[in-house]
Amino acid sequence: MSQSAFVRYRSLVDLDLSQNHITYILPRTFSNLLQLQMLTLSRNKITNILPGTISHLPQLQRLCLDYNQITTIQTGVFSNLSHLRQLLLSFNQITTIQPHAFLNLLQLRRLMLSSNQISNIQSDTFSNLPRLQTLALSRNKIINIQPSTFSNLPQLRSLSLHYNQITNILPGAFSNISLLQQLYLNNNKIKTIQSGAFSNLPKLEILRLHSNKITTIQPSMFSDLPKLLQLTLNSNRMVTLPSTAYSMLSAISSIRVSSNPWQCNCSMLPFRLKMSGSQSFENQITCSQPAKFQEQKLKDISPEDLNCEEPTIVSFQRANNNTLVQGNTLELHLVCEASGIPQPDITVTLPSGLNANAESGGRVTVDVNGTIAITNVTAADAGQYICTAGNPAGYASSTLSVDVLLNLPKTTTNASPLSVGTTGSSTHLTSNGNLVSSPTFYQPVPAASTFSSPVLVHSPPSEEPESHPNLPVSVPIATIAGAAAGTVLIGSIVFTICWKRWTRNRSVGPDPGVVSNSTDTRATVTTRGAPDTTVTVTTDGAPDTRATVTTGGAPDTTVTVTTDGAPDTTVTVTTDGAPDTMATVTTGGAPDTTVTVTTSGHDHM
Repeated sequence: MSQSAFVRYRSLVDLDLSQNHITYILPRTFSNLLQLQMLTLSRNKITNILPGTISHLPQLQRLCLDYNQITTIQTGVFSNLSHLRQLLLSFNQITTIQPHAFLNLLQLRRLMLSSNQISNIQSDTFSNLPRLQTLALSRNKIINIQPSTFSNLPQLRSLSLHYNQITNILPGAFSNISLLQQLYLNNNKIKTIQSGAFSNLPKLEILRLHSNKITTIQPSMFSDLPKLLQLTLNSNRMVTLPSTAYSMLSAISSIRVSSNPWQCNCSMLPFRLKMSGSQSFENQITCSQPAKFQEQKLKDISPEDLNCEEPTIVSFQRANNNTLVQGNTLELHLVCEASGIPQPDITVTLPSGLNANAESGGRVTVDVNGTIAITNVTAADAGQYICTAGNPAGYASSTLSVDVLLNLPKTTTNASPLSVGTTGSSTHLTSNGNLVSSPTFYQPVPAASTFSSPVLVHSPPSEEPESHPNLPVSVPIATIAGAAAGTVLIGSIVFTICWKRWTRNRSVGPDPGVVSNSTDTRATVTTRGAPDTTVTVTTDGAPDTRATVTTGGAPDTTVTVTTDGAPDTTVTVTTDGAPDTMATVTTGGAPDTTVTVTTSGHDHM
C-alpha cells in the first residue's frame, strides 16, 4: 500500500480495509487522513507494524488490527494517537510486547490482546494507561503474574486472563486496581491461591475460578471481597470444605461448586452439620467417595454415616518386579498401596531422610495412587524407604529395604599393541551400607570410549524367598569372552618364554621363572593340566620370539609375561577351558606383536 493512496481523502472519517490480502503498510500511509476516527485492518495478512505507520492520526478513536499475523508490538508504533479509545489486537501471533509499546495512549479505554502467543508480561507493559477500563489477555500462554503487573491501571474494571497456563496466584498480583469489578481466571492450571491474592479489591463483583486444579479453599481468600456476587469454583479438585466456608458461600448470591471430587466422610462432617437446605449450593455437592455414597448428595446423607477409616498399607513393593534397568536413564519404580476413608495421602521418606509426595517434583515423584518413580538411580538410593499413608483418621507406615547393584562405567585405552584389556570392578551396595567390590574384565575399546553398564536394583528377601533377577545375557558373555581371551593370550606368552628359558638353562634345574634374551627363539610349553601353577616369563627384549603355551585345562593358573619391548613376537595360548586363570602381559611397547588366544569359556582374569 503506497504512501499516496489516500492523499485525496483528507476528510475521510471511517476507513475499512478488512478482509483483503494486505501484508505490508508503508510508514505514513495514512498521515494525510487528519480527520480519520476509525481504521479497520482486520482479517488481512499483516505481519509487522513499523513505527510511523499509524502514528500522527490525531482524531483516531478506534483501531482494529485483529485477525492478522502480527508477532511483535514495537515501541512507538502507536505514538501520537492521543484520542485512541479502542485498540484491537486479538487473534494474531504476538509473542513479544516491547517496553512502553502502549506509552501515552492517555485516552485508551479498551485493549484487546486475546488469542495470541504471549507468555510473559513485563512489569511496565501497561504503564501510563490511566483510563484503561477493559484488558483482555485470555487464550495466551501466560504462566505467572508478577506482583504490580497491573498496578498502573487505576481505572481498570474488567480483566480477562482465562484459558492461560497460570499455576499460582501470588499476593499483590492484583494490587492497586481497586475499581476492578470482573476478574476471569477460569480454565487455567491454578493449584494454589495464596492468602492476600485478592486483597484490596473492594469493588469486585464477579470472580471466575472454575476449571482449574484448586484442591482447597480457605474463607480468608475471599474475606476482602465485600461486593462479590458471583463465584465459580466448579470443575476443580476440591475434596472437602471447612465448616467456616459455609457462611462465606452463603453470603454470595451466585455460587458454583459442582463437579468436584467431593469425599463424603468425617472430614465433611462439620460442613454437613451447618447445612440447612436453604442454600442453592447445597444441591451441588455430589459425593465421589467413598463408593457407598457415590453420586449421592451430601445433604441427603445422615451425619452419623460420615465416618473415616484409619489408613492401612496393603503393600509396599517394587512395581511389576521391574528391577533391571538398562540404558542412559536408570529408573526404580516402587508402589505403596494404601486403603482408608478418605483415600490416604502418600508420603515417602527416602534413604537420605528427605520426603516426597504428590506435590513434589524433580528426580523423585510420587503419584496419587502411590506409584513412586526414581530416575537416574545411584548407589545413594540404596537403603530404607518409608511409606506413610495419612488421612483425618490417622497414619500408617511401612518400610522397604532396597539394594542397589551398580556396575560402574569404565574407560579403557589402547596403550600398547599387545594390550588385551583392563580390569575394573563392580560395586555392590548392600542394605547395611557395606560396599563389596569384585573384579570385572573389560575387552579393549578405542581410546576415550566408555561402558555404560546396567543397574540392578533389588530388595532383600522377605518372608517368601525371592531370587534376584539375572543380568542380561550380553553382559556376562562379553565379560567371560574378554577374560578368556586375555587368559589364553597371556598364558601363551608365558609358556613360550618359559620354554626358551628352560631350554637355555636346563642344566641348572627346574625354574618357575623363565628369562630369555636370545634372538629367533622358539618355545613350546605344555603343563599337561597341572593345577595351581604359577609361571613367570621375562624375555629381556629378545626379538623374533615364538611362544606356544598349552595349559591342558590346568585350573588356578597364574601367568606373568614381560617382553621388555621384544619386537616381532608371536604368542599362542590355549587354555583348553582352564577355569580361574589369571594372566598379566606387559609388552613394553613391542612392535609387530601377534597374539592368539583360544579359550573354552570358563572364569578367567
